[in-house]
Amino acid sequence: GKRGETAHWLPAFSPSGYATYFDGLAHALALLTSLGDDEQRQEAERYVQDLEAEIGSALLPAFWPIIRPGELAWEALEANHLYGELKNQPYKYHNGGLWPVLTGLYAVGLTLHGQQERGKHLLAAINAANAQGGEKERWGFAEYHHGQTHESLGTNYLAWSAAAGVLAHQAVWQGRNPLFV
Repeated sequence: GKRGETAHWLPAFSPSGYATYFDGLAHALALLTSLGDDEQRQEAERYVQDLEAEIGSALLPAFWPIIRPGELAWEALEANHLYGELKNQPYKYHNGGLWPVLTGLYAVGLTLHGQQERGKHLLAAINAANAQGGEKERWGFAEYHHGQTHESLGTNYLAWSAAAGVLAHQAVWQGRNPLFV
């Protein structure tokens, strides 16, 4: 492609430039709002599928690629965190962590654009992720999952993680847009 082109939606721009990293929420919102044309949506979806192959999980990361200590963007991560401990370690939280809620919104968007089989695939990944890590190791509805090991992390029993499965199920199996009932 041309200099500066990406195969996915760019998350931010300003007079000084633009960000080129992958943003899971931006991709979900782009689908839900029908941003772009079919060709652009398909190109972005191919990127997401390639990302799935790279990560080894169908769950969408908040942001990708990860930022490591020593990289220029690492300083910004260190400067912008709360509660004493930096949650955005590599593959954790927003730094490459995998989020059921983002994946659920993305699955709804795909289904609204006629990609039911892909939506089913993502729904299965959401359900498998939500089933991890609770009491007696079942149905933990974890906040997010490690971007490399896929272990459940963050807070358990979160409604938005549970809602991800419900929303995707409604779109895939009921043919509804659960966000606009």
